[in-house]
Amino acid sequence: MKAIKVFLLMIILVVLVAAGLVYQAGLGVERTVFNPEFYDAVLRETGLSGAVQEALLEAVGAEMAEEIPDQIRDQLIDALARSFSPAWMDEQISANVRVLIDYLDGRRGDLAMAVDLTGPKAALLEELNAALAGMSLEELFALGLEVESIDRLGEAFLAQLDLPDRMPIAVLSEIDDPEMVRGLEGLKQYRRYFAYMPYLFFGVAAVLCLLLAGLPGGLKWFGSGVLVSGALFSLFWLGVSYFAALPAGALVSSLPPGGDFFEGATGMATALIRFVAGRFLLVTAVYTAAGLLLVLVGSLLRVLARGKRAAA
Repeated sequence: MKAIKVFLLMIILVVLVAAGLVYQAGLGVERTVFNPEFYDAVLRETGLSGAVQEALLEAVGAEMAEEIPDQIRDQLIDALARSFSPAWMDEQISANVRVLIDYLDGRRGDLAMAVDLTGPKAALLEELNAALAGMSLEELFALGLEVESIDRLGEAFLAQLDLPDRMPIAVLSEIDDPEMVRGLEGLKQYRRYFAYMPYLFFGVAAVLCLLLAGLPGGLKWFGSGVLVSGALFSLFWLGVSYFAALPAGALVSSLPPGGDFFEGATGMATALIRFVAGRFLLVTAVYTAAGLLLVLVGSLLRVLARGKRAAA
C-alpha cells in the first residue's frame, strides 16, 4: 500500500513540476505582456522610442534623397524629428497598448488602435513654415510647391505628405490579418482560463498530497514540486539573461540592415531580453520561495511529530 502511495505521489510530483513551469510562464506573461506599466518601463529603460525614431528618419531621408537637395532634406528631417519626438512616440505606444490590453481583458469590444497625428502635424506645420521661409526661390522650386501665397508653403508641403489626423494601426501593421485576429482571440480565451484553472489544479494536487502523505508529508511533496519547478524556471531565465546577446544577435540578424539603427540594435535587443528576464526572475523567485517554505514547514511538522512520539 505504501509503495502505491509513493508511486502516486511521484506522478503528482512530475505533473506538478510541469504545471508549475506553465504557471510561472503565465505569471510572467501577466507581469509583462499584459501589464501596461511594463511597456512604460521598457520605453524608459531601453530608449526604444529614440531608436525607432532614428530608423524612421533615416528611411525618410533615403526616400527624399532622389527628389530633394541635401541641405533642404536635412532641414526637413530636423523638423520631423522635433515634431515626431520620442516623447510623443512613448505616449502613442502606451495609449495603444492600453487599448489592446482592455480588448484582451474584455473591457472593450473593438480594437480601435490608432496613432494620433493632430499634435505633431500642427508642430510640423510651424517647423515647416519657419524652415521654408528662409529658402530661396530655387530651393522652393525644387520642392515642387505651387501655392498662391508664400504663407501657405508649409500647408502645401504638409499636404504632399498626406498625413491623416488619426492613422489606424492596421495601416502600419497586420493587426487585422485573419491569423492575427485568431491569435488575439486565443489570448482572450487564455486570460479567462488562467484566472482560475491553475489554482484549481494546485488545490486538487495539494489535497491529493495531503490525503496520500498526511499533513507533514503532503506539504513536503507539494512543496518539493513547487520548489523543483521554480528552480528549473529560474535556471532557464538566468541562462537567458546571461547569454542574452546570442538570441538578440539572431533576432537582429533576421532584420533588414538599417544603418546606425541596425548596428546598435543588438545591444538594444540584449538589454530588452535581460529586462524581460529580470521580470520573469522576480516571478519565479517568489514561486521558488513558496515551495521552499512549504518544504521547511512540512519538515518542521514531521520533526515535532517525531518528538511527541518519542516523548510519549
